[in-house]
Amino acid sequence: MAEVSSAIQKSKPHLLFIDCHGGFDEKNSLSYLCFGNEKITYKEIISENISAPLVVLSCCNSSPLASLNAVGDAFLGAGAFAVLATTHPIGLASGSIIVSRILKNLQYAVTHNVHNNWLNFISHVLRTSIHHQYLTEITRRTGIQENSMNCNVIDDNLTDPRVLWRSQTMMFSERMQCYKNLGGSVLECFPLDKRNEVKAAVENIPPPWEYLYYSHLGRPDLVFFQNYLNEHKFVMPVNI
Repeated sequence: MAEVSSAIQKSKPHLLFIDCHGGFDEKNSLSYLCFGNEKITYKEIISENISAPLVVLSCCNSSPLASLNAVGDAFLGAGAFAVLATTHPIGLASGSIIVSRILKNLQYAVTHNVHNNWLNFISHVLRTSIHHQYLTEITRRTGIQENSMNCNVIDDNLTDPRVLWRSQTMMFSERMQCYKNLGGSVLECFPLDKRNEVKAAVENIPPPWEYLYYSHLGRPDLVFFQNYLNEHKFVMPVNI
């Protein structure tokens, strides 16, 4: 714990990822992080001043609904503007994938005016990770390779089912229908002569809905991307 605290105080990161195991103590109604053999609760987070402006907790139960003393809240108490935490247990694969996809997509987001703030960006990464992991899992289970991604636009219509689904989820009015049509969208990503086999897999493999177990704490809506501020000529105290 002391080593983690020292490293954070020394580097003073703008974005802090914590990818580890986590749990929930029902008896004491508190959540904790596992650093090796240590169980880190909200008390240690605040006393050691472990935080950063933006925090991503890729671990189970970092902000469970039944917890009175969640570690996610502790990072806010230690000075974070926004914390991404989990309300339920998540899988090891999902926890790792969300970290890698945030980093990969962030590189693009800071140089292109796609998302106006951290809330918009993180929410989009979470939603699209459902499609991304589901498609990857279907490919792994069946051994059938998906079609190459086609990002062309014909008559103002997106032609690739992956791009179309992920773009439509950015619109609140379309989101529920996108979730209902997840299996159909994934099916369209495969060659026509392989779709019967893929359909059987889609019907038997549940989607990774655990990406919806993440919750935003703090005010990620007030953390703006600099590109967005420049284009709209806003002056805000917090930007990335």
